[in-house]
Amino acid sequence: MVDALTSDDGGSGETTAEDDRGPLKSPRRRAHYRGYAGQIRALAEGEQNGALRERLLTIAREYEELAKELEPKPG
Repeated sequence: MVDALTSDDGGSGETTAEDDRGPLKSPRRRAHYRGYAGQIRALAEGEQNGALRERLLTIAREYEELAKELEPKPG
């Protein structure tokens, strides 16, 4: 079973820019976004409704894109 989106955000699925130690570092935020993407993809795999499955996959791609945007820039 997939864990629900129930992090420190109260289960809203929204991420916050800081935690109890201050602003989140990019590597931690990337991992956080990628974790959400994985959870959402897993939900999509079990979804029977095609339109909902595609929407979930779109959301997962959006989280992956957010993570990618936080990758260190070369040079």
